[in-house]
Amino acid sequence: MRADEIAALMVAGMQQQANGNSNIGWHTGVIESWDDLTGLNSVRINGNIFSNLPLLASNNTVRIEEGEVVGIIRVGTQYFVLGAVRAAGRGAGLRLATARVGTSESTSSTSWTDLATVGPDVTTYCNGRVQMTYGGMILCDASGAQSKTGGISVEVTGPTSVGPTAFDPAQLAAVNVYSAASVMVTDTIELPPGQYRFRLKYISANGNNIQFQSRRLTVMPY
Repeated sequence: MRADEIAALMVAGMQQQANGNSNIGWHTGVIESWDDLTGLNSVRINGNIFSNLPLLASNNTVRIEEGEVVGIIRVGTQYFVLGAVRAAGRGAGLRLATARVGTSESTSSTSWTDLATVGPDVTTYCNGRVQMTYGGMILCDASGAQSKTGGISVEVTGPTSVGPTAFDPAQLAAVNVYSAASVMVTDTIELPPGQYRFRLKYISANGNNIQFQSRRLTVMPY
């Protein structure tokens, strides 16, 4: 059902309730249980428990949790869950955020560090699980006897901070040849509610100069 159709039903319901006609109604409910995988649920509405109500809005970007207040619309005797009711600044603004730095820069640091152009980084509100996709082009010149490995990972700062070592880095190793590859990694993390900054960090595994370009970061709270 489209957003304008849902809005029309809500307006009609409020008008009919004002006129004493209860065929369409608007309510709030509290989630008693919710299965993220299947959508099976139980919802308390006006003191009554309803099982496995259909969801009118997709749940792939906004997570619904036990104890959370949700909007409910009733058509006749059928109730539908509209989605979580969240105030501004408390998760209503959950959104996909993405950033890219195209410049080619290098480091020989054996600890996670910034490049001359910091980032890319994004700042977004999180309330639970977050999926991150990050990486870029890594260039390794292994003309010497020693192989060279470069890595890209992500640093999270906010109410909870998580360092780059917590994730599997996007990396490339070169042995006796000049190697270049575009590498991407997807990681998932659980974060308590709050605003967070996500920033890419870089490393040279053995102190050789490693070049990075076309660095990309996408963050999706859900």
